[in-house]
Amino acid sequence: MIHNSESIPCIIGSTLGMFGALSFAVVYISFKAIRNFPRKLMFTLSIYDFLSSFILFLPGPISSGLCKVQGYLIAYTFPTPSYWCLIVAIIFILKIYGWKYTELEKFFIGAHIVMHIIEILITSLFIGYATPRIGHTHWCWIKEIWLEAIIYSFYWAFLIGCLVFYSILIWKARKIKGQSDFEKGFQIKMFFIPILYVFTAIWTSWKRLREMIDPSVPNNEFLDFTQGLFLPTQGFWDFVLFVVFDKEIRQEIKKKWFKCCSKKKTDDKDEKDKKTGNDLESPDISSDEKKEQEKEQERKNAQYYPTLPNQEVEIEMKSIEEESSSTEEIVSNSGVDVKSIEQDDL
Repeated sequence: MIHNSESIPCIIGSTLGMFGALSFAVVYISFKAIRNFPRKLMFTLSIYDFLSSFILFLPGPISSGLCKVQGYLIAYTFPTPSYWCLIVAIIFILKIYGWKYTELEKFFIGAHIVMHIIEILITSLFIGYATPRIGHTHWCWIKEIWLEAIIYSFYWAFLIGCLVFYSILIWKARKIKGQSDFEKGFQIKMFFIPILYVFTAIWTSWKRLREMIDPSVPNNEFLDFTQGLFLPTQGFWDFVLFVVFDKEIRQEIKKKWFKCCSKKKTDDKDEKDKKTGNDLESPDISSDEKKEQEKEQERKNAQYYPTLPNQEVEIEMKSIEEESSSTEEIVSNSGVDVKSIEQDDL
């Protein structure tokens, strides 16, 4: 019989996890302006989080054959988020040590291959040995304790490695100059990912450890509830950190998905100005104001893309030329004869 203390919270937690992971994936695909290599790593992590939550969302089937399939899939996807969290941490550290993005892309592809090889090797141990339990929990799970111990060992090894590497990353990043605000903020957010993963997995790990030590231990409804509610929510926390708390993504969402509302407000304002005559009192933007806006945009870009020394010289020379040309334009428009003034001085 399925425990209600675990099945209902598991449906809620899995729904949150799938919603968060799928939402991040949709945002990443929809907005080309926000796509970069760090967010590409999070996009990959969100896919694996979605698969993990989806498999945990499915209740244990009645058929023993389907139950075995679900048990194998859960075992296959369970260590994946912690493994990928570790890979992202390693990639950030390699970038700090001077790896180029082309090299990181190759490492990214190789990490995928290694991950699936490890998981295939782990799950291949189940064939002929494991018989998933039917109805013991909300989902079907393997029966042999030693196989459970292997899976949980891999999960926590990846997770502890992720915490260690992110601690090194934060310590190293403090001494590096020239990092953009986006990189600093992204690294700090990534440090919270393994902490949240520890929170989501500590309950199921403690529950399974009790049963491994003493198989006859009575069922704990509190651990059933926390395991079902928190274990599948990893994708939801990714969404909160990297969409809800990301100012750039929020601005892009408002600009693209809510532009109809903003356009309606603009049209209403224009109509109001026409009625009151305010539109006649608002002159066009002058060339000087446009130049100031362009310079302000260049300063903003410099925060994300630091200029090299030779680029700084070019920018300085360009600004001097613009100032001299604007001075000549002012003198010519004033109608003053510069040559006659110089002769009078002599």
